[in-house]
Amino acid sequence: MNGATLHFGPHPVIPRFACRLSDASVAAVEALAETILASEPQIASTEAFGKGVTSGLAGFPALHLHDVDRPYQGGSPVMREHRALLLARAGDLVLLGRPSEDFVTYCREDLGLGRVEVLCPRPSPRPRHLGLRALQDPGLCRRIERIAAIAGGLDVVPYQATGGVWALAGRIARRAGVPVRVGGPPPRLCAAVNNKIWFTTRVSRLLGKRHLPPTTSVSGWAHLAHTIRRLARTHGKVGIKLPSAAGSAGNLVLDAPDVCAFPSLAGLRDHLVEVLTGVGWTEPFPTLVSVWEESVLRSPSLQGWIPHPHSGAPILEGVFDQTVTGSRGHFVGCTPTTLPMDIQEQILEEGARIFLLFQKLGWYGRCSLDTILVGAGLADARIHWVE
Repeated sequence: MNGATLHFGPHPVIPRFACRLSDASVAAVEALAETILASEPQIASTEAFGKGVTSGLAGFPALHLHDVDRPYQGGSPVMREHRALLLARAGDLVLLGRPSEDFVTYCREDLGLGRVEVLCPRPSPRPRHLGLRALQDPGLCRRIERIAAIAGGLDVVPYQATGGVWALAGRIARRAGVPVRVGGPPPRLCAAVNNKIWFTTRVSRLLGKRHLPPTTSVSGWAHLAHTIRRLARTHGKVGIKLPSAAGSAGNLVLDAPDVCAFPSLAGLRDHLVEVLTGVGWTEPFPTLVSVWEESVLRSPSLQGWIPHPHSGAPILEGVFDQTVTGSRGHFVGCTPTTLPMDIQEQILEEGARIFLLFQKLGWYGRCSLDTILVGAGLADARIHWVE
């Protein structure tokens, strides 16, 4: 299925696959969503930011900011926050921490993407999210509020809908007296879905434990050492994963022989403290410990768009093969998948159930789900959902 391009604000969305879930699957998703909402009733709440700000996109001028889940700590600004320029349209605003005039000119003149206004928050003494930096710049806020007031509203289009993004949207709505829409999910739900512990726990309840690598959550150094030694006795490698880190950024892989060489748990614990604090993980708990699968055939990713429920079911845009390198599985790029259709269909069906669960919880916007295929060959490969 290749449907016509849909537009949700500046986002072009192309439905490429149709996946009709069975009534039983939908009922199971709805039951789990009700259970989660009963135990986490504030997970989709945006009340703290005021009545004028909600999830969605309304066609107002847009403020783009590619805020990420941790403070910007180097690397190419073009590869991170400047990506927002590729979505911006004429008349939009783009918030950049360190503007590159050359790239702004390239997008406007060479690519013909339209003239946008680039805003830069004043320097901060320490790395901070763009949304929080903007909040601390009264002059910049007044400029955004003035534009929002003239237009009658504003769409805020983030890379990730962090609390700082929502706080900035709330201030604009209050000061300008106009509605502000955030093109992303409520911040607590965003943080939960991007937390590997929360994600794996809910996927296990929805699809079953066999759809995940052997994984457990640990809460302290002694618990960590005990769990790693137990897994190392029966597996070649063990992985430690920071729950809220993206991709390989929070992965540490240990070889089983190195783990088993320690004669005591106390010695292993002390070694882990030294290694993890040495890479900046001073208090990493709770964290995930997982069998590090060595027979990984592919790393497919499912991309989709989750609209408001009244706008229809989640949209399946594509399955992509991710290219990863190194012992920690560092992501370097992706291409449209060449997997057999039966495997793609299983990824699409299971992924559609996960997307539907997120929609029932209040998610709005783009969503990406990562998997690994494990086995001796594609004929008997198992799909494991990892984040």
